[in-house]
Amino acid sequence: MEVLLAILLVLAIFVGVPAGMGFGIVGILAWRERSLAPQRTQRELTCTVDADCPAGYICMNGRCVPGTRS
Repeated sequence: MEVLLAILLVLAIFVGVPAGMGFGIVGILAWRERSLAPQRTQRELTCTVDADCPAGYICMNGRCVPGTRS
C-alpha cells in the first residue's frame, strides 16, 4: 500500500505539476492574444492608398474606413 502511495505521489509531482503549469501558460498566452486583438486590428487598418485596405474599405486620413471607391 505504501508503494502505491509513493508511486501516486511521484506521478503527482513529476507529471501533474508540469501539466498544470503548462495549462496555466497556455491560458495566459490565450488571454494575451485576445487582449492584443483590438490593437492588432487598429494597426492593420492603417493605410496610405485605397489598395492597402481590405475589400469594402477606403483609405481616409491614413485609416481604412468602411466605404466604396469612387
